[in-house]
Amino acid sequence: MYESYNDLKRSLDCVDFGDLVALPTHLLETRPEIARAVAADIGHILVDEYQDVNRASVGLLQQLSPGGRNLWCVGDVRQSIYRFRGASSFNLSRFETQDFKGGSRDQLDVNYRSVGEIVDSYQAFAAGMQIEGATPVALKSNRGTSGNPVEFRSVDGDTEREIDALADGILEMRNAGHAFRDQALLCSGNDRLAKIGAGLEARGIPVLYLGSLFERPEVKDLLAWISLLIDRRAMALAREFATPGLTIPLGDLGRFNEALNNDTARPLDWIKHPPAGLSEPAAAAVAAYSSLLAGFDGNSPPWDTLAQLLLDRSRVAAQIAGAGNMQARAKGIALWQLINFVRAQPAGRSGAIPALLERIRRLVRLSDDRDLRHIPQAAGAIDAMRLMTMHASKGLEFRVVHIPGMAKGTLPRNAAAPACPPPDGMIEGSDLDGESFAEREHMQEQQCLFYVALSRARDRLLVYAPGRTKKSERQPSPFVARLGFGLSRLYVTPSSFNLPPDNPSIAMIYRGQPLFRQSELALYERCARRFFYTHILKLGGRRTTTAYEDMHEIVRQAVRELIATGTIAAEAAGPDEIVERLWSASPLAALPAAPAYRRLAGELVRHFVAMNDGKPIVPAHRLSFTLAGATIEIEIDYAQTDAAGELRELRQVQTGHRRTTAMEGAAVMATLLAVNDQAPGCGAEILFLSDAARERLSLKDGPLDTRRRKLEANIAAILSGQFPTKTSPRSCPKCPAFFMCGTVPGGTFEKNFA
Repeated sequence: MYESYNDLKRSLDCVDFGDLVALPTHLLETRPEIARAVAADIGHILVDEYQDVNRASVGLLQQLSPGGRNLWCVGDVRQSIYRFRGASSFNLSRFETQDFKGGSRDQLDVNYRSVGEIVDSYQAFAAGMQIEGATPVALKSNRGTSGNPVEFRSVDGDTEREIDALADGILEMRNAGHAFRDQALLCSGNDRLAKIGAGLEARGIPVLYLGSLFERPEVKDLLAWISLLIDRRAMALAREFATPGLTIPLGDLGRFNEALNNDTARPLDWIKHPPAGLSEPAAAAVAAYSSLLAGFDGNSPPWDTLAQLLLDRSRVAAQIAGAGNMQARAKGIALWQLINFVRAQPAGRSGAIPALLERIRRLVRLSDDRDLRHIPQAAGAIDAMRLMTMHASKGLEFRVVHIPGMAKGTLPRNAAAPACPPPDGMIEGSDLDGESFAEREHMQEQQCLFYVALSRARDRLLVYAPGRTKKSERQPSPFVARLGFGLSRLYVTPSSFNLPPDNPSIAMIYRGQPLFRQSELALYERCARRFFYTHILKLGGRRTTTAYEDMHEIVRQAVRELIATGTIAAEAAGPDEIVERLWSASPLAALPAAPAYRRLAGELVRHFVAMNDGKPIVPAHRLSFTLAGATIEIEIDYAQTDAAGELRELRQVQTGHRRTTAMEGAAVMATLLAVNDQAPGCGAEILFLSDAARERLSLKDGPLDTRRRKLEANIAAILSGQFPTKTSPRSCPKCPAFFMCGTVPGGTFEKNFA
């Protein structure tokens, strides 16, 4: 794979970030005359943060400074927090012994940043860090002691109560003379940081934190507007917009269904031919969109389009500029980031709007939007809390530092098995296998992260963890016990804040007997809000798929054709012919990776054939039963029969792998409930083609009753209008509702099952 990747780069005359070091190193190592000429032009070399270099960087340095001539490096092995990109304490440990023999090492012994209590605390933690190349820490604070110990605040309650305690602590520090802008809250990951940031804002704490730019409401409003230019289903109409007059009341959305689900409809047709019977607010909103989007289409330049929407055709920019509160300022910063991001898009291409939206989806899915989270330097004087990851805090300092989430299992975070561990023997200087090496590096980096976070504080350091709840008591992180004898431990009961309800119920009226398919209930388990958009409002389109997922769809088509034949024989030529015909008609056949996908498609179909060993089958069967006042429909892909033609085994086919989360859900066991109710005596199985395995659905009465109650609870939640959002950086960017998902318009929606 790596060789193919390098071949592709060469064919495009491109380099990646790693090449910026690897290629010059290779050049100097293979062309000594060039290395001598370059080194002769360099008098002195200073390397900062030496603990973060990788082996390629060391090789480059050796060529630029033969023997370490006039080389000075600064580093702290306990701050090695970039191991995910090749950094290792190994490099610092062998600096003067192997890489630059004869070099000398010196150590700082005075800390000029932090008061004595903080220095003592992170020195106590450092004493237990087992890291190669670490030397004993013996720092003294130049500032002396302050009389304020480092505090560990264990909170009575869950994560929400921990955010209450954080708000209390922040306000307490502000009352003690530390402005909001002099305080920082540090987390190990962006997901948790986003939740805390939203929680603090809801509690009235000014926060200078953008989070995921494309998830912010004011940014989504703009992206939803331009999505209307290309989306014939106009899904964005199901969003409540902050701009007055542009929200379609919930009760009117059903009137758009017939027009928007017409395959011949084009984007913005609903403006030219609005549905009959709209309420006055809905009709006014359609007219407002006619003015807002006039003259734009999918080929309009994105930057010019967004600038006109912000500055000329709406009052968004003016309202933000005229507001003096922190929330408005944060919105202004976010929109400034968006406009600057869009400015850099390729210009003059057809389909510029869809290209922009597709690029945003890709950036979010690959977590490649992190640069857009950074607050611009011009906003540094705003009096608001600084929220950032521990990685981003490196090199910074704050008068007060708050560190939440210090519970067991959160920090240090348990190491996940690497998807692609380094091959055994690849890591120079290590005798561990690749997976063990990756696990060791992860645990060492977790310690280094916490050490970095502790050492950012100048005057006060407060550490938090959720503790006792009604059901259990979470143990504190083992890191807490290593913060020294001066640590002050407090159990706190935080203030109660009057917060708006999270994910409030949506007003619904159901007509007729509710009917839900098993696949719909499975979607509700994965994401209740997408279920609402797709199966209640009927505004949903297809999710964005990858070539791999499209290959699975070809396999599903082939399986359906094979089932329709009535018998599946392993020796027949039919399966390969079906796959080849479907493949040749698919756009996948033109992809560079087509041969690999084609082989896999054939393999999955052969797995299906092998699992049916020529027994007679009956195509597509449908079962239904009543539960919690609703009819549940189960699609059975096919059934095996005995010699007398009696049904013996009902089967469903999944082309992917068996997923534990899905098998532990309630919807999957609806099949077993239906079989017990409608086809007693039959067995039920699921075939997982990617595993070449089948699983018989079987539960004892107790566990099956538990699944039944969970299914009943989900149906009751649907009927009462509970459709909470469930964000995921992996699945959300592929969802058709990605650019509009958020607050639902007010009003009542009438769902007619009749």
